[in-house]
Amino acid sequence: MKFKQIILFIEVLFICNLINAQVLTSNDVCKYYKAFEYVLNDSINRGKPLCVSDSIVDLDRFWFIKDVKNDTNMKKTLESLVKYKWFGNYYLKELNSLWGGEYKAAESILFFSSIEKNTLRVDLFIKRYSILEYNFEKLIQYNKDKIYAYLFFFDCNGNIKKVFNHEIIYGI
Repeated sequence: MKFKQIILFIEVLFICNLINAQVLTSNDVCKYYKAFEYVLNDSINRGKPLCVSDSIVDLDRFWFIKDVKNDTNMKKTLESLVKYKWFGNYYLKELNSLWGGEYKAAESILFFSSIEKNTLRVDLFIKRYSILEYNFEKLIQYNKDKIYAYLFFFDCNGNIKKVFNHEIIYGI
């Protein structure tokens, strides 16, 4: 009987940690919003409305290692974030509510990563004319178009310090 109680306690503890890990701080909310505004007004998007996925996606930062080769601090940060284990995408209520459905009818969609060590990766899919489902795996599996990947570095106050972007193609 005690063994079952211990297992139950561990499961409850794990679920509580998982739930707590998916709650945004006000600083994170500002970072997501600043990244959104940047991409919205970037020359690639040209101010066209964007819809935003309501899920956090595990977007690796390895695409940007060469961009930061001359900045020791940024290089160390990125090297520490290159992953060998992946997490599954997860729904984030706070992220979904930031835009309140305002951009749900847009042609293009943004996917955000989690914010780690003041970095944020964003993928922009342009001209997805019939986005019926915001499923990252399906989009990268069937998409043959360019995706614009952004990497944001934030300072300790949550302001954008540096942005890099690349055109990538997932579905070849």
